[in-house]
Amino acid sequence: MKLIILGAPGSGKGSQAPHLNREYGLVHLATGDILRKNIKEETPLGLEAKEFIDNGKLVPDEIVIKLVEQRISEKECEKGVFFDGFPRTLSQAEQLDKIVKIDKVIYLEVDFSILLKRITGRRSCVCGRTEHIKRLKDNKCECGKTYYQRDDDTEEMVKPRLETFLSQTAPLIDYYKKQGKLITINGDGEVGDIFEVIKEVLN
Repeated sequence: MKLIILGAPGSGKGSQAPHLNREYGLVHLATGDILRKNIKEETPLGLEAKEFIDNGKLVPDEIVIKLVEQRISEKECEKGVFFDGFPRTLSQAEQLDKIVKIDKVIYLEVDFSILLKRITGRRSCVCGRTEHIKRLKDNKCECGKTYYQRDDDTEEMVKPRLETFLSQTAPLIDYYKKQGKLITINGDGEVGDIFEVIKEVLN
């Protein structure tokens, strides 16, 4: 099974990763992770991408698509994959269609006012854990470190990210709707409850 999880920042795409992996054996594919891994391992494509990044430029779609194609051909991905945060544009979606057959596209729809509260209330720890301030008692993580707010989780940074989603990624909703692959799910709720709805549409 090849899925795409679409949704604005903070809609809960990444939160569904462990559930999709456990239930269906799907590998979570985020292009940022793929890029970092290739750069760290100094693969030919990784070095090519690093050159663009070092010069403050976006990595071209052609390189990203090649990295994705390489990743989904690995044995770990045989049972299936789901894309999180990719494709971001119509151009990327069209190129992705050339290398892999996408079965379904799940769009987690959440009102932007809710997303703003979710993201600006999110706190991170150096150990990798994240938590929302409404569930924090003393701002201390289980590891003993103090939670902090990431720079890109502030209101000043979140609003432009949401606007970018509207302008660049929202057109993908129509693109996949025309293909008959789009499934819209209300993303405002508990992670487990939302996954139960996802299971219903996938089974």
